[in-house]
Amino acid sequence: CYIHHLAGDGIVMRADQNDLGLPKTWRIERCLLVSNGGYGIHLESPNNSELAYNVVMDGLDVELNAAGGIYAGAELSKIPNSIFAYNGVDPTSRGGIHIQGVPGYTAYENLIAGNGFEGNQPYDVYADRVANLTIRSNDFSRLLVFGVALPDNFIRLDGSNGADDVRIENNQFS
Repeated sequence: CYIHHLAGDGIVMRADQNDLGLPKTWRIERCLLVSNGGYGIHLESPNNSELAYNVVMDGLDVELNAAGGIYAGAELSKIPNSIFAYNGVDPTSRGGIHIQGVPGYTAYENLIAGNGFEGNQPYDVYADRVANLTIRSNDFSRLLVFGVALPDNFIRLDGSNGADDVRIENNQFS
C-alpha cells in the first residue's frame, strides 16, 4: 500500500464505542506511509478501555509524518523490519514509534526489532506505561546538519507510570 499526503493519520485503528472492539490479530505489511498530517499508523483506545493486541506491522517505510511514525496503544504487538525517518515535526510528537498503555492498563510484551531509525524528532522510540518491551537489533542514526549532529534522543522511557522490564539488546547507535 502507498498512503501519502493525508491531512490526518495514514492508517487508523481504534475503538470509539468503548465496546472492546479494538484491533486484534491484524497484519500491516509492506506499506509506504509518507507525509501525512498525523501519524503514519495510529492504534488507540480513545475511551481508555482496552489496548489493541497482536498487531504485526512489518516491512514498513514510514517517513515525514507530522505527528510521528506509529502511535501504538497496543500489547503483544511486533514492529519488525521497517524504516522510520524524519517523523515528528508536530510540537506534540514523540517521533518514530510511540508505544503507550492507557490509564490503569500497561502495554505488555511489545517487540521493536530489525528497524532503521533516522532523524525522528524528538525521539526514535518513546515508551510510557509499558512492561516487557524488547528493543532489539535496530540501527539508530543521526544525520549531520551543517557538520553538527542532531541531538541523539534515540530512546526515551517516560511517563507517570514509567516502564518495567525493558530489554534494549544488540542495537547500533551512530
